[in-house]
Amino acid sequence: MKIWIEDKDQIRGILDRALVGRLGLIADEEPYIVPLNFAWANDRIYFHTGLEGRKLVAISADRPVCFEVDELLEIVPNEQACLFTAYYRSVIITGTARLLEDDSEKMRAIELLLEKYAADASYAPPPEHALAIVNVCEITPSQITAKANLPDTEPG
Repeated sequence: MKIWIEDKDQIRGILDRALVGRLGLIADEEPYIVPLNFAWANDRIYFHTGLEGRKLVAISADRPVCFEVDELLEIVPNEQACLFTAYYRSVIITGTARLLEDDSEKMRAIELLLEKYAADASYAPPPEHALAIVNVCEITPSQITAKANLPDTEPG
């Protein structure tokens, strides 16, 4: 059963569970997709990146971006190969990306990433000088769509 997901809590759940997101950009006048770690908070996507590279050039061009995550739940075989399907949930966000300039914003985003990816680990807080060797980006959504293909027995 294919459905559109409109419930914000369900969408947040998909974004919270996803460990890898895919950032779609236009770089050098070509489509460019980058897998990355991210955090979802305050209705924004946050991720960190290096100090140079194709992704940064594309973000600096101030063009719309796309961000996608998905949960593969199950591959469903069929006697006819063309009729295989998959049960999944996915979220696609379109919007704008910007480099965070304010050190307190950057540090908060890094803390969000640590909370997501290192929740079970013990670590010292990032030192202030870490902000000089990393860029932190924020995606502000202009549109969020989410859909799922689920077994008929499973609620959305």
